[in-house]
Amino acid sequence: MVEENSSDISENEVGSRLLTCLLDQITSLKSANEKLNKELLETRAELEMLRHQSTFIQNSQSAGLAASSNPLNSNGYLNGQYPPGLLTDMVREIRDAARSREEALYARVRAMVLERLDNSLAPNESKISDRTLEDIKSSLRASRS
Repeated sequence: MVEENSSDISENEVGSRLLTCLLDQITSLKSANEKLNKELLETRAELEMLRHQSTFIQNSQSAGLAASSNPLNSNGYLNGQYPPGLLTDMVREIRDAARSREEALYARVRAMVLERLDNSLAPNESKISDRTLEDIKSSLRASRS
């Protein structure tokens, strides 16, 4: 009986040592795998960059002298400068878009107010809600400017 207990203990010790050894190997393999994955991603990024550079060089060589005689850069702008009026047009478009967005907001608010008026308010209160709507518009315009 003593021999069975000692053999059980020794088997447990061997099993736990084996388990510990296997867990250490798994941990080291995981770290090696993560390192290899990282290196693979870096190599892929470098390869992609080299492909883009190669394509760029081939395109510039195929363009030949025509590209060197053209003063426009790759964006189509003269020596990196924007053509006259481009920024003004962009600002105008942004303002127009903001104005139309604001008008749509006013229309939605007005529709909600009118719907609420139709459902529950008397005619005298509609004048108050119109004033409230005008106050909202003026405050939005003031905050915008």
